[in-house]
Amino acid sequence: MRNARTRILGLGALALAVAALTPPAHAASIAYIENGNVWLSSPDGAKKVQLTTNGTVDRPWLGIAQSATGVTAAAYSVPGTEGQARLVRFKLWDALGKEVLDSSLPSRQTPNLASAPLALEISDDGAWVAQEYSYCNGFGITYCQTISRGAWLGQTSIASVLDAVDLSSMRQATFFGRRMVSSDGSSIRVQNASGTIPGSSTVYDAPLVTDAADWIPPYGSGQHNMRADVPASGGKVAVEILVPGATPKNRVIVMSYSGEIGTSPPDEPNGCAMGGASVSGDAHSVAWSPDGTKIAWRDAQGLKVAGAPTLPWPSLEPCAFSSPAVLISGPPADPDAKDSTGVYLTTQGPSFG
Repeated sequence: MRNARTRILGLGALALAVAALTPPAHAASIAYIENGNVWLSSPDGAKKVQLTTNGTVDRPWLGIAQSATGVTAAAYSVPGTEGQARLVRFKLWDALGKEVLDSSLPSRQTPNLASAPLALEISDDGAWVAQEYSYCNGFGITYCQTISRGAWLGQTSIASVLDAVDLSSMRQATFFGRRMVSSDGSSIRVQNASGTIPGSSTVYDAPLVTDAADWIPPYGSGQHNMRADVPASGGKVAVEILVPGATPKNRVIVMSYSGEIGTSPPDEPNGCAMGGASVSGDAHSVAWSPDGTKIAWRDAQGLKVAGAPTLPWPSLEPCAFSSPAVLISGPPADPDAKDSTGVYLTTQGPSFG
């Protein structure tokens, strides 16, 4: 009884602490991984809550994502199951920090061990979770001559017992509502609002759609648009660009757009590049607050949050942030998942809710 009472009091204290992060209406919190564990923070870094305690630097939680409604999802591996995507677990917490699900992270059986999650995202309404995967095809001398990449998608409302929906080629995906904004390794694409999935002629609504339309092409020869994030309120996009051989090689461009997402190109001439004194080295893992008033990213110094860049702004000049950058978490994330391709791990946050 005493242990049960202690646990109840501990959960109550956690719920109060998490609730204290966001007392005003529409206030935001930031989910991230620090020293192997899951944390939530207010955007100014003044209030922080640690959601997990079993992670370590050598054995960290594998991914973190937060929905616009405040649902937090995080993935972890059971000892002895490293590299086995179907055995990766994930937990969900509601907006008050109460654990509501401990299940398998949606995935599929693959012919070879899959690297996953390379990215972890949750839809704006908290109903869907997606993880990026990568695995080699072939065996023996033909092993890894081709690589399968994409996203596995599943619902968060029920424990995962079935194969995930396979959305091939959707890499480094983020969500705008329930539509996925992803990269094909070069251009940014936006998932169609409705369509079909392989093996079915039934028309589904996003995210159960395999078709996507090109939205933002590369900005120059040899450059790659690796990832993009759009706030739940829409109207702005932050694009992570890889420029091989440059210093820094990973950059973030912030632009506005008009109309429905994906239907017209962003306003590049009046956008800005994140840099200057606020950014140290490569900028990556960019995330908007749901209302688009704040922006977060990681660089060589750690996880930072600033007021949204001022738009319109002269192109290619460093962004002017509407409020100064604040360092939330000092330890830098693992800087590069695969150095040969320059793809950053986007599993450690930040993720706004």
